[in-house]
Amino acid sequence: MTDVSRVLAETKTVVLVDWPSREVPDTLARRGFTVIANEGAETYTAYEADGDEVRTRSVDGLPQSAELVYAYRPIDELPDIVQTASAVGATTVWLHAAGDLAPADAARARELVERAGLVFVAEPSIVDAARALR
Repeated sequence: MTDVSRVLAETKTVVLVDWPSREVPDTLARRGFTVIANEGAETYTAYEADGDEVRTRSVDGLPQSAELVYAYRPIDELPDIVQTASAVGATTVWLHAAGDLAPADAARARELVERAGLVFVAEPSIVDAARALR
């Protein structure tokens, strides 16, 4: 099992490819991560903490580098997500709720990510892990 505390401790920048609620980008930003979200075709947003508030601003694209890509997307989109992770030099893909996948799909997701040389994380929730870390 992956040490998620270590993964997050080594992470400065997180790219989000969808999320289940605004709690995800807000929590990560409040915990000091640089958060860039891909919010659609050529639409990118930075989430930045300002005290207890999180503000958003448009950015031109994905960051040149990020350590982690978090995704809340169907497993069929995972190849594109892995490609995004590789493009930004990420070391980890964190797939939300992969524990809810059928065992064969979860194994397929892990294999796809690890075959690309990346660390696969599915549990715990990134929000819980971030809150516990910082």
